[in-house]
Amino acid sequence: LPLFRHCPGLDEVVASRGGWRGFFGLARRLRRERPDIALVLHGNEPQATPLAYLSGARWIVKLPNAANPFRFLLANREPPVAWPELGHGLNQRLRTAELVGADVAGARMALPVSTATDGIVDEFLAGAGIAGRRLIGFQCGASAASRMWPAANFAELGRRLLATHADAAVVLTGSPDERALLEAVARDIGERCVPAGDLAIAALPALLGRLAVLVSGDTGTMHLAVATGTPTVCLFAVSDPATSGPAYDHELHIVIHRPCPDLAIGTKTDDARCIARIAI
Repeated sequence: LPLFRHCPGLDEVVASRGGWRGFFGLARRLRRERPDIALVLHGNEPQATPLAYLSGARWIVKLPNAANPFRFLLANREPPVAWPELGHGLNQRLRTAELVGADVAGARMALPVSTATDGIVDEFLAGAGIAGRRLIGFQCGASAASRMWPAANFAELGRRLLATHADAAVVLTGSPDERALLEAVARDIGERCVPAGDLAIAALPALLGRLAVLVSGDTGTMHLAVATGTPTVCLFAVSDPATSGPAYDHELHIVIHRPCPDLAIGTKTDDARCIARIAI
């Protein structure tokens, strides 16, 4: 929620815990808003479409709709549209908005940075002793090992970059739950490497905006970097960059894709063999 607190296009953000936990309480909460239209932009079924229906929305719109077991509840039940017809995930969201009359031509992601979060990042960099340096970001963690480049590779890359760029420092982004991983990588890299896992998530866009480049697997942090205009090096194995990589500003982003023939696209497993094949 803190990530979206300063987005001017949002009047209110109501949190969902996902799954069935808190489902009916959330439905009652949304029903009090008396919505006319519900756009389902993320396909968390079997909860998403029923939740929109129980909110009381007169029109429910979602793409893709072809394999949705609750397609009969949708205002756009015809014609059936499947994932392959939509292409990139961002296009799926924009096509959904277009169905209700939104002008999506040239649409880009935007994540405003507030003065407060800018100040938090200033304090963090100064406290870490790396203010004024060229900052290189590593997003070491991911939602599954199959999307995580090995920690040893990040460490070796960090040592090489710092050895050849005396003005640089490495910042390791991640969540508090990834603290042990970030601290281990930071120890392996040595001086001028700082873990930022304890930095408030609201300050992450401000931090990403300071980076010269972010090296990351297919993660939320990677997508935030694209939204803030930060150049990236994106490492893909079990996911497809054509559908979940950078959607625009391709001149700013380098995508390295080593497809995994043994695992289906989108698989999240503990099998890191494929992404480990990406050499330094």
